Amino acid sequence: MPFLNLPKWRMYYQEYGTGPNVIVAVHGNLASSLWWKFLLPHIPKQYRFIAMDLRGCGKSTHTSSGYEILQFVDDIKILTEKLELKQFHLLGHSMGGQISLAYAGVYAKQIQSLTLVDSVPADGLRLTEEGRQNFKELQKNNIVLRKAVESCFPYYRDAAGIDRFWRDAMHCSPEIYFSNPETMHDTILLQQAAEIKVPVLILHGRQDVIIPVTEMIHTIGVMQAARVVLLEKCGHSPFIEQPECAAGEFFGFLKAHGY
Repeated sequence: MPFLNLPKWRMYYQEYGTGPNVIVAVHGNLASSLWWKFLLPHIPKQYRFIAMDLRGCGKSTHTSSGYEILQFVDDIKILTEKLELKQFHLLGHSMGGQISLAYAGVYAKQIQSLTLVDSVPADGLRLTEEGRQNFKELQKNNIVLRKAVESCFPYYRDAAGIDRFWRDAMHCSPEIYFSNPETMHDTILLQQAAEIKVPVLILHGRQDVIIPVTEMIHTIGVMQAARVVLLEKCGHSPFIEQPECAAGEFFGFLKAHGY
C-alpha cells in the first residue's frame, strides 16, 4: 500500500495509469479515495490518476488537529512534492472542491485545470446551529449516518456498495464531524475563484440535496469562463451515480483543452 510517512502522520494515496497528463483527485467530507472507484475504469491511457485520503479519512492517520481548509491545502502540496508533480489537473468533490479551489488560489502555477464536482461553494458552506447538531447526531448514531450517506447518491441502488461507503464514513475521525463543517463554513474563496486563469469545469448533479445547485450561484457568477454542466438524475455524487456520463464530461473537458 502506498503511504507517505510524514513526521506526525501517514498519508495514504493510490495511483492509476502512467500517462503524461496527471490528475490529482480530492474527496469530500465523510469520504475517502474509495469514492473515485467508479471513475477508474473510464480513465484513458494518457492520464495518471492520483487519489489521496485526507487526514482523518480512509487509511490516512486520524490526527488530533489540522482539520482546516488551508492545512488540507498544505497536505496536498506535500503529496505533490513527494511525487515530484510539477503540473497537474485538480479534481475536487464536495469539500474536496473547496480545498481544490483554495489550492489553485495558492499554487496557481501548478494547476493546468480545475474541476469542481458538487463542490462546497466559493462563499462557503451555510452552517446553522441546526446543521451543527445534525453533524453531532451523525457522529453518534450510525443509522442516521447511513441515511445521510445514502442521500449523497440517490440514484445509486447497490445495497452492498452503500454499506461499503457507510462503513468508510464510520471509520472517519471524530474531528471530521466537528472541525470540517466549521472550516467549510469559515472559508470564503470568492476572490480566489474570480482570479482563476486555468480552464474550469463545474459539474453538478441537478438533484443534489446536499449542496443544491442554487447554492453555486455566486461561485458561477465570479467564474464566468467556467464550463457548467448539470447532470440529470444525479444527486451529490456524479462519479458514483452517473460514472460513464460524468467521466465523459470530465475527460471531454480535458481533451477540449488539449490534454
